[in-house]
This record gives sequence, structure tokens and C-alpha cells, in this order.
Amino acid sequence: MTGSQRRLALRLYGATALAGFFAMPSAQAFAQTAPAQPEVAVQDATTIDDIVVTARKREESLQEVPLSISAFTERTIEAAGLVDIEDISRLTPGFTFAPLFGGSAATPVIRGQSTTIGEPNVGFFVDGVYQSSRAIMDASLGDDVARVEIVKGPQSALYGRNTFGGAVNIITRAPSNSPEGRIEASYGEANSIGLRGSVSGPIVEDQLYFRLGFPATNQIYRGELAAPTSFAVTPGHNDRTVTATSLTADWDLGAVSLTSITGYNDVHLDFAVDNDYSAVDARFANTISDLNEVSQELRLVSTGESRFQWLAGAYFYRSESDTHLEDFWRGAALTYASNLALPGGVRRQLLGGLINDLHEETESYAVYGQARLSLTDRLSVSAETRWSTETKRVVSRDASQLTGLVTGTYVNERDFESVLPRFTVDYQLTPDAMIYASASKGEKVGGFNVVTVAGAILPSERTYNPESAWNYEVGAKTSWYDGRLVLNLAAYQIDWSDQIVRALGATFATLNVNAGKSTVKGVELEMRAMPMDGLELSAGVAYTDSHYDDYTFGTLALLGMDPVLNGRRLQYVSEWQSNISAQYTYPVADGVEWFSRADFSYQSDQSSVQTADAFTGASNILNLRTGLDFGNTSVRIYVNNALEEDSALVGTFVPSAAQHLQWVQGALGAGPRVGLQAFGAVVTARPPRTWGASVSVRF
Repeated sequence: MTGSQRRLALRLYGATALAGFFAMPSAQAFAQTAPAQPEVAVQDATTIDDIVVTARKREESLQEVPLSISAFTERTIEAAGLVDIEDISRLTPGFTFAPLFGGSAATPVIRGQSTTIGEPNVGFFVDGVYQSSRAIMDASLGDDVARVEIVKGPQSALYGRNTFGGAVNIITRAPSNSPEGRIEASYGEANSIGLRGSVSGPIVEDQLYFRLGFPATNQIYRGELAAPTSFAVTPGHNDRTVTATSLTADWDLGAVSLTSITGYNDVHLDFAVDNDYSAVDARFANTISDLNEVSQELRLVSTGESRFQWLAGAYFYRSESDTHLEDFWRGAALTYASNLALPGGVRRQLLGGLINDLHEETESYAVYGQARLSLTDRLSVSAETRWSTETKRVVSRDASQLTGLVTGTYVNERDFESVLPRFTVDYQLTPDAMIYASASKGEKVGGFNVVTVAGAILPSERTYNPESAWNYEVGAKTSWYDGRLVLNLAAYQIDWSDQIVRALGATFATLNVNAGKSTVKGVELEMRAMPMDGLELSAGVAYTDSHYDDYTFGTLALLGMDPVLNGRRLQYVSEWQSNISAQYTYPVADGVEWFSRADFSYQSDQSSVQTADAFTGASNILNLRTGLDFGNTSVRIYVNNALEEDSALVGTFVPSAAQHLQWVQGALGAGPRVGLQAFGAVVTARPPRTWGASVSVRF
């Protein structure tokens, strides 16, 4: 290490264990306190906080960045009681989150670019380290989050992998050179108990610091179980262990700064579900998966206030995963499966049954850069680009449910290369108003069709190619009334080609294919205001028109349905979203403040299937919090879903295993003849109205 080193940081995260962070400054920084993460610079008691973000890999004021960004500070996260990304999405115009299958297939959607297949369209990052697993997307935010940034539109030039629709940046809190900590305990309706906290301080004063935290504890229902009005219990489990580790080192080299970010992630999933989703004992699936990821990023960033600013970086990423899937028919279904005198592919479609071992590897290299030039005191232009090459390898082995013998092996390797640009121009109309325009290209690499629980995959159906989109955006960022009101507006159009969509293969296997083309248009407006001392308001509204321009799902014709889906809206996208929050703090006595906050969000209905025939209803969610602050102690009473919204949280369609079994039984004369229902809906209920109280202490 050289004498110019400024900071060395190590972060450790665990979904089921303590999380930690260590920082060690250089000798030049020994006289300083621990380096803080960019947070909030409060101007005064009557103006809105100036939020500092790092969306462009350097510290910048939110109001000066020509990007559409929704940012949530530590203060807002705590005040609103936001515990996960689903909570964040309700207060973010243009961002929806579908926690499919209990979160194991979590689907984030930014600006209507929805996908339920393959890798997600939104990239998740924790302190600059990419997180590929969907398992981390619905994890608790814990007690150590300094800021969450939702960056909208393609971010491929600076971020790379799977930021096709946008990026979610989670930035953790830095450690402290003096001892500090926080602990919060909560109790709510139905005996729900929560506990979270963190502690920080010096290991070696002025040299080495740490932060340890733990997320909310697991909760379990302990009261009387209400009798359901329909079958709603699917036995199984969803166990996961997520460990995310990063090592960040910063060097101040005078005219430039050098940053190194090393990441290592380890994810273990054990997921079991009664996947006929009915009272019939027909089918059960178990998935065990292990994922390891390592990444290394090196970045040089210009410093100072010159008219020309730049950054350049190099990136390496490698992942390796092994997944074991057992999707079995049970009970009477096995008897019918063994007795059917039908070809193997057809028999498998009717009754399924699969053992699959899947090994996947991804290796990616990239270089990227950004240059920004201030042509005048008001007019600036910038350009970004990223060159990347990626290799994907796969080994897939299928085995018979009845014999356990290997019935097929598929091995393949593919290379992908891309150059992804972004161009931006911004103009400072006044010291408090900026307008901007940008054009950017996003791309998501292709892949393999390797596992399906229905039908066999033919050789010609094994691969699919990259999809790409151009995003065109104009926007304005403005401040009014001496900083008491902030209004930000963005309008965009996305031209999406070679879209990866669902298709059924020749033997009814569910496939990914490049058979779609879509246009997405939208407008987003966000507001923050402080109309009077102690009162803070925030609001947002988004209109999103996301539909297929060209998509023919040919196999639907075999089911008697219209295969042409042109004009149908994409899944899990609300045409309208809005939210408003009000927070009021009032001093009631010396050292005592009264706190109240209300958060209301609206989402219009969302399509749950490609044909857009079925949908989940619109939702109106109101959360209320009030309490008192006594110095370092806070007491809160809360009510979530105060309006008792009972629309479904999310829905999706899966092969209807129980209906397949009944159809086969009828065909064999062992039961009444019934129609063959190709797919059935799986719906997740929304949490009911709940109340509770919490106490937190800072020390």
C-alpha cells in the first residue's frame, strides 16, 4: 500500500448471520474521523435536503445529475418504516415489484420493461457489487442502509450486466471512529415480534473501524389460524443463505482517484413446493441451488472542478452455479404415468416428472468510460460507452423420475460481445432549473433453454439471442421558493427489439425465444416540499404505456386462443402509479418531539399472463406511523394497510398439474371426462391490515 491510500473498506453481509464492515484509512487520514458515505447535506431548517447520489460512479447532487433517479436516504427509510425493495417500489414512480412464488422468482420492473424469464431486466448492486440472484431482491434492508437509489432507464454503459431496464443501488452505512449503535424491538398484531440493530466503533482508534448489524429477525404466526374460504396451503419450505462480501479501496492520487471494488457472493437455496397448487396430492418439486460469484472493478475518476471530467474503468465477473431439481408426480399420478401407452414426449407433457442437474458458468470482461465537457457555464455534453465480452457455459442432465437413469445430456458454450453507448446533453436554465436529453442503448445477453417441466426441448430450440433497446429521454430538475419545493419531470420512449418472450415448443416445452418487439412510453413526476417548518411532503405520479408491438405466441392457436398478442400490455406493469407522503415533527416539550407520518400509494391493475386476459386488481395502500422521540429513544405506533386493501399482491400462470391428472383419468375411463386446462393461476395474497409498536434506542 502506498502513502496515498485514503481508505480500505471490507463489507460482509449475511441473510442469516451478522453483517460487518471494516474501514482502515491511511496514515494521511489518521487525524480524521471515519469516512462517511455520501448522505444528506441539510441546508437549513426550512429547505429540502440536498441528496448526494453516486449513480454515475462519483458523488453528485441529485438535482444536478441528468438522470431520472429516485433516492431514499437512511432518514426516509427509517421514518417510513421501509423494510424491503417492495416497500421502496410503492413510493417510486415507474417502478413495480412482483414477489413471485414467495420471492424466489422476484421480478423488478422499471419503466414497463418486464420479464419473468431468464435473468432479470433490473440490476441489483450492494456497495457497487453486482448481485445476480433474485433471492437478494426481496431480502430485508437491515439496519445498515445509508441510501437506496433507483436509477431508471438502461444503465448498461456504466453498470453492465442486466441493467437493461435500470439499476437498484443499495449503499450501506460507513463505520464510526467513535462507539455508536442502535437497537429496535417491535411487537405487532398476531404476536409478530421483530428485532434489528447495529453497532459500530473503533478497533484501533483513528485507524481501523467496524460496523456489525443484523436484519429483522424471522417472524412466525402464533395466534389462532383462521379457516380459509378456499384451498390456500402449499406445504414446502424456502430456506436460503446469502453472504455478500466486498472489499473497497480508494486512493487519492491528486488529479485522479483510484477505486478498487472486489466482490464475492455465495448463495444457497433450498426451495420445496407443492406445485400442483391444489388440494390434489399430484405434484411436488424440490430445488437445491448453490451460486458463487466473484467480481473485480478498477476505476479511475478525474477530480477537481475543471470543464472536462472523465472516468475510465475495467471490470471482471465470473459466476458458477449448480442446481438440482426434482419435479415429481406423486400418489395415483405415478400409476397413470407408467401405464399410459403414449410417446414419451406426449406422456411427459401430460404427467410431467423430471430430475435435472444443471451446471452454469458465466465469465465476463468489460472496459468502460465516460467523458463530460462543459461547453459553457450552462451547457454540458457527455458520452459513455462500454465494451464487454461474455461467455456462457452450460451442462444439463435429465433423468427419469421412475428409474433415475440419465435420459439426456446437453452441453454448450456461447460467446456474446457488445458495445453500449449513452449520450447526454444538459442545460442549466437558471441556478435552480436544469433540462436534459439523453439517448442510451441497453442489451441483455442471450442464453440456453435447458430445463422445462413440460415437454422436451428440441435441438433447434436450445438457444436464444440477445435483446436490445434504445431509450430516449427528456427531463427537467427544478427547485422553487428558496429551496422549499423540488419538482423533477421525465418523459421517455423505449424501442425494444429482439425481445425475449415466452413460447411453447414443438412438444409444448416452455421456451425463451426472440419473438417480440415492444414500445414503452411514459411520463414520471416527483415532488418534495417543505411548506412549513416541521412539515415535509413528497409525491410522485407515473404513466406507463407498455405493450407488445409484435408478438405471436403460435402455440396458443392449438388451445383455441388468438396467438397474435400485438397491442397486449406486458405483465406486472401498472399503467398508472401515484404516491404521496406527509411527515410532521413538532416539539411538545424540552427534548421531546412528536412524530407522525402517512404514506399512501396507488397502483392500477396489472396483467398476470402474456395474453393479458387475467390481471390483479388495482391497489390503494395507506401506512400510518406516529410516536414520540425522547433524545436517543424513539417510540412508534404503526398501522400497515390501514384501508384493508384485499386485492391480490401478485399472480402468475403455471401448468395446471391437477387438471392434467384429472383429464388423463377421464381419458382412461377412471373418472369423469373434463376439459384440459393448460394453465392455472397462482395468486399471492396481500398482507392484511396490521398494527404494532416499536421502540428504538441509539447509543
